[in-house]
Amino acid sequence: MRALKTRLRWLWSQKPQRNATGPQREIRNVLNDGPDPRTQLLPRTSDDKIIPCPWDPLTRQEQQQLDQLMQTWEQHSSKIERYRCKFERWEYDPIFGPKDPTKAKTYGQGSLMYSAPDKGLFKVESLKVYVAAGADSDEDDDAPPAQSA
Repeated sequence: MRALKTRLRWLWSQKPQRNATGPQREIRNVLNDGPDPRTQLLPRTSDDKIIPCPWDPLTRQEQQQLDQLMQTWEQHSSKIERYRCKFERWEYDPIFGPKDPTKAKTYGQGSLMYSAPDKGLFKVESLKVYVAAGADSDEDDDAPPAQSA
């Protein structure tokens, strides 16, 4: 036990070594401590195929226009000190939600707030979820019975 405490103190006292590109440790998949998630995007066998981009690359003129637009947006958004709004959010899922593609599986309302330089809040204040007719309820078997007045 004492050796473990000594080892932990030593680990905490060490400063992480950094280079110009950031930490030197490898990012791991937190859920299963598997390989680096970025490598999972690469084909694993010769049978796996990389899906090509569905559009052609931008021309030089289009790229310049995009860069100009992004630069203008960055300059404009850097002047914003505070922002607040209410929002509505619809989520559609024809597999686990209603079969009608015009009806949402969930509908939520909430608020969004931002304060420069780095404070933000995204809060869903109410959420309605589609439940199929005749579906089993999600009541807990261990939950105490509801009391009636």
